[in-house]
Amino acid sequence: LLCGGAGWLAAGTAAKEAARTIPVLASLLDEGVAVAPAPARVRGSHVTVAITDVWFGRPDIRNTTLDKTEPAQTPVCCVRLAIANAGKAPAPFASWRETQKASGQEKILLREAAGPTNSLVSFGPGCEPAGIQPPAAIAPGETAQDMLLFLCKAKPESDLEVTLPCENLGGKGQLTFHIPR
Repeated sequence: LLCGGAGWLAAGTAAKEAARTIPVLASLLDEGVAVAPAPARVRGSHVTVAITDVWFGRPDIRNTTLDKTEPAQTPVCCVRLAIANAGKAPAPFASWRETQKASGQEKILLREAAGPTNSLVSFGPGCEPAGIQPPAAIAPGETAQDMLLFLCKAKPESDLEVTLPCENLGGKGQLTFHIPR
């Protein structure tokens, strides 16, 4: 493993703190961090979440009230997720976009290794990324798609990290994804 490998691993907590400046090494040492596109399993559930696509641009936003779809006026960082239910019973699913809007809390942030923390953005009531159908539950063997949109001043130029609460999927704790540049 990079720069002396075994010495870093043997150093324990001090190695983790030192490794925070090297995102890939930090994510390998941190427990519970998945490196995208690898899926992460939700604790207390048979559900896995994977980041399937990340891009900076103007996604199509569907306004259900006006029955109209238009590109977003402001470019955002888009993170597409695949949520799969490998269990034998339906799995609850609440979009992280909806939960954040309803609670008013900043639970979900996109962190840049070499820059700022970016917050989840909403385009208002009845507006969501086109093609996303937030289900109330995911049937056994099925996969749902969700997309998170983050307000960024510019296209991210470094590795990213996304943390999601598992309560949206009936689980406990949180999922953290390291997204290599």
